Amino acid sequence: MPSWSTHLVTANVLLKKINIDKNLFIFGNILPDINNAFFIEGVTNKLSHKETHFTKDIDLKDIIFNYNNVERFKNEYMSRFDNPVILGYFVHLLMSITYIMEVKNLLG
Repeated sequence: MPSWSTHLVTANVLLKKINIDKNLFIFGNILPDINNAFFIEGVTNKLSHKETHFTKDIDLKDIIFNYNNVERFKNEYMSRFDNPVILGYFVHLLMSITYIMEVKNLLG
């Protein structure tokens, strides 16, 4: 999965192109990783990566990857994409998928 810095660089590039609350959008970009305790220690109410990233398993060259089910997220939250946090969350999921597809391409 991409690092927070990768997610934040992507968010900042997009912020130059859209007029949206910067802080809320950036918060949405890191939100999927906060409660699963990948980057923040001491989280008392951990959520699984599967929950926070709307994932389903795919098999790429005998390696099982969890990839984000963007369609499910979009179906559940499309009506709220005017919310900068929701839009930032969606961008995080898209960036993660892009990363996974690049890994898939490297594997051949």
